[in-house]
Amino acid sequence: MKRLFLISLLVGFCFSASALERKAYVVEQGDTVYTMPDKSAEFNGGMDSMYHFFFTHLQHSADLDTYISPNMVLMKIKVNKAGEVLNAKIMHTFSEEYSADVVSVAEKFPIMQPAVCHGRAVTSYKIIKLYFKQK
Repeated sequence: MKRLFLISLLVGFCFSASALERKAYVVEQGDTVYTMPDKSAEFNGGMDSMYHFFFTHLQHSADLDTYISPNMVLMKIKVNKAGEVLNAKIMHTFSEEYSADVVSVAEKFPIMQPAVCHGRAVTSYKIIKLYFKQK
């Protein structure tokens, strides 16, 4: 019994040690992109300002929903160390039309506050979820 406990403890330690070894960045086309920065990139004024920007610029803004719904667009944007949105990629969608609208608005974002890692600005990803009303 004691031996079984020690083996399970050792296995648990190995799994937790491997989880700690995950890379905090990826190298993409020669550019280091941080996946786990100390502080994430942020829209100036925070999330409320970002959603307001979407609301005022989306063609389908009347369909935006504040509640979780199956009509979701999940987008990943890459924000460089200067705060510019380099690209927007749809990860999940319920509608190609709505996705194209969301991407076009994200490409118009003003300069954002870049992510910070070890006290310096870095390139990173930001995930954005938008929910739309069911029709």
